[in-house]
Amino acid sequence: MIRLQDEIKGGKLQLLLDHNSIQNRIRGLAKEIIHFYEWERNCQLVLIAVMDGAGMFLYDLIKLLPFKIKLYCIKINTYKNQSKIKNSIVEINELTDIENNNILIIDTVLDSGETLNSVIKSVETMKPKTLKTAILLCKNRKREFDIKPDFCGFNIADKWIIGYGMDIDGFYRNLKDIYEVK
Repeated sequence: MIRLQDEIKGGKLQLLLDHNSIQNRIRGLAKEIIHFYEWERNCQLVLIAVMDGAGMFLYDLIKLLPFKIKLYCIKINTYKNQSKIKNSIVEINELTDIENNNILIIDTVLDSGETLNSVIKSVETMKPKTLKTAILLCKNRKREFDIKPDFCGFNIADKWIIGYGMDIDGFYRNLKDIYEVK
């Protein structure tokens, strides 16, 4: 078994959130989401998950939601070899069932807000009934876009993090805990 401490280039890991804390908070988020949508009898919900990072969060959350759910997974490349690539428009025209439906965008981290802003702007053009966002980790930092998630799991410092879906060059998404790379 590879030791993570030895594997991470130029950094040391510090546990930020353990698996039990993450699962407890996801249960809390599910309750908040259920409470919000309980005004609509027989609620149908269309989830749009920003992949690959949102995978673990999405699958743990979706199991707790008692609604009729349609799921779309979209992939947006915002990082490549640690350098940011600008995304001003997200092409998600292939999505159906957006107009006049309740939409919940799922993502793991709210950082600059660029990705989430792009997805929101694209979905808004499709005229949803409601449009909400659920983010597991909201970094405390100045954002390029005025974005505030509707459902936020944890507020964290603006740190480099891995695990529970977040990666370094595609690796370590499978870690059940979330670590800060120092």
